[in-house]
Amino acid sequence: MANEVAVINENVSNAIALAIGGNVDKEKFESLNSIIDNIGNLSGEIDTDTRLQGMRYIDDWEDLVLRRIDYKIEKLTELQTYFNNERYADIIRSLNSVINCDNSYNFNCVRKNFFDDKIVNIIGSVIDPDGENGYLDTIEEIHNDINDIEDWSEDNRPEKEIVDHNNATPTELVAIQLAYDATFNSYKGQLSKKIVDVKKKLNNFSRSLRRNKNTKKFMKDLTKQIEATKDIKAIAKEKSSIAKMNIVIPNADLRECLKELSVFQKNL
Repeated sequence: MANEVAVINENVSNAIALAIGGNVDKEKFESLNSIIDNIGNLSGEIDTDTRLQGMRYIDDWEDLVLRRIDYKIEKLTELQTYFNNERYADIIRSLNSVINCDNSYNFNCVRKNFFDDKIVNIIGSVIDPDGENGYLDTIEEIHNDINDIEDWSEDNRPEKEIVDHNNATPTELVAIQLAYDATFNSYKGQLSKKIVDVKKKLNNFSRSLRRNKNTKKFMKDLTKQIEATKDIKAIAKEKSSIAKMNIVIPNADLRECLKELSVFQKNL
C-alpha cells in the first residue's frame, strides 16, 4: 500500500490531519528500521534480564502505538458518518428532542453534532473552498437559528402557577391546569414550527453537500486514508515483532533469514 500522503491531495491530507490530530504514514515506521537494526547489533552483549526488560518495553510500545492508530481510525470513521448523512440523522433526533424536552442539553447536542470546528474547516477548505455553494453561510445561518430558538424558548416557556392546594377548590385547580395546558400547547406549537423550519434548511444543506462532487471525492479519499491507516497498523505489529526478534536472537544471519519470512507474508 502506498503512503496515503502520496495518493491524497495535500490540501485534503492537511484538512484530515487537523481533524484527527495528525495523519499516520508509512514513512514514519520505515524510519524505525535503523533503530531496530541497532537493537540487533547490541543483542549479543546483553544478559537475559535485560532481554526480558527490552521485550516488555516493546510490548508496551506496540500497545501504545496500536491504540493511537485505532484512535485515528475511529476519528476517520466519524468523519465518514458526517458526510454520509448518518450524523444528520443524529442532529434531526436532537432537534426532535428539543420539541419534546426543550432544554440546553438538547440544544447543545445539535450544536456539537453540526457545528464542529474541524468539520466546518473541511467544508470550507475542501468541499466548498471558493464559497460557490455558500455552505459556510448556511452553517452560520442554521447556527444562528438554533441560538435564536433557544433564546425564544427560554423567554417564552410557560411556567406552572404556584398553587395553594390546601385552600384551592377542585374547580379552581382544574381551571388553572387547563389554562396552563392551553398556554403550553400554544408554546409547543410555535416551537415545533420553528424547529421544522430549521430541519428543512438542514435537509436541504445535507442533500446538497452529499451530492457535491467534492464531497464524493473527499469520501473516496477518506476511504483511502482509512485503508492506509489499517495497513500501517499491520506494519507497526511487524516492526514490533522484528524488534523482539533482534533482542532474543543475537545471530545476525538467522535474523536475516527470519526477516525473509516477514517479506514473504507481506507479498501474499
